[in-house]
Amino acid sequence: MRVTHHIVLEGYIVFTTDNDKLFAFGTASTTEESSQSWPVELTTFFSSQGTSSVHIQDLQGSFRTFAVFKSSGEVLTGSTTCIDTFITASKSQHRTSTLPQPARIASLQCQSVVTLAFGDYHIHALHANGTISSFGVDPERVGAFGLGHALAAGLRGAQNSRTTRDQMLDGKHRRTIWFEPLMLQWLSYCYATIQPRLMIDLFPDWVFKSGEWFEQQGSRWEEGIHDGDNDLPAYFALKVSAAGWHSAALVLVDEEKAEKARCKHIKQPSEDENESSTTGQLDARLAWIWEWFFGLVRWFLGLTARDAAADIGRNSTSRRGGSGRVRYVWEDQEPPHLAWLPNTER
Repeated sequence: MRVTHHIVLEGYIVFTTDNDKLFAFGTASTTEESSQSWPVELTTFFSSQGTSSVHIQDLQGSFRTFAVFKSSGEVLTGSTTCIDTFITASKSQHRTSTLPQPARIASLQCQSVVTLAFGDYHIHALHANGTISSFGVDPERVGAFGLGHALAAGLRGAQNSRTTRDQMLDGKHRRTIWFEPLMLQWLSYCYATIQPRLMIDLFPDWVFKSGEWFEQQGSRWEEGIHDGDNDLPAYFALKVSAAGWHSAALVLVDEEKAEKARCKHIKQPSEDENESSTTGQLDARLAWIWEWFFGLVRWFLGLTARDAAADIGRNSTSRRGGSGRVRYVWEDQEPPHLAWLPNTER
């Protein structure tokens, strides 16, 4: 029997063998009574009965969470709490309790997952097509999911906790991280337009439908953009890592393709708008001066943190410069947010 993969978790070394078995060995025991002299097999994570063509392909994990990758595309996750139960059961003379089963996160199954990055409470999945998805818990809504600022993350499907300031993604449905700044600007604009605070807190089904709609729209961002034989997206993630409440990714950026996609979402000015460009530039400069002064007053009064999402959405829909105000195609579109509301008699 030969060790094929191994990881170090908090208090345990977990490893796989060439006969497709998974073991854990405790390293944190300090007393003779609690010490572990032999690795314990985590039997529920793999069974070769009737599946001789399926093998353990990889083992990944850190801190208190780990994952087993099968050659069938299945990904099984577990925790040190799960290992604790196996260790306790191995020392018991009467095994009356049921051994814990691994978790099967729906958004990871047969989704060409290459790497999982484990934070304290959130997990990122790097997929073979260069995208990264998120699930788990975002503690204190610090933005650990990478789905945008905390207030707009609800539009992507993050559910607010009723008892804490955390946000949660259960992993049943894929939520992809967007690296294009203009996509995050569009998300902020949608939040400022919809102001979904009440729906996010009261209607979980509304949050799910919203998350699905934005996931579909995001996947079509580069639709129709071609660059010869290059089939890679404008943003192709090569690596992802996570620790604590933080995350980082190494991303290959095709700036030319990204700019083509941006231009697709910019509304071309009409003839009337071109004729009034000089006046528009003057108005834009005066408006910028006013906004700067108004922002300085709000900062002095301590109001800049309030309604941050509305400010982002309202101000980010304009790019002021030599060409005047830039308009985006989404300003003439209305997200079907009313259709996301639950069926209730009004």
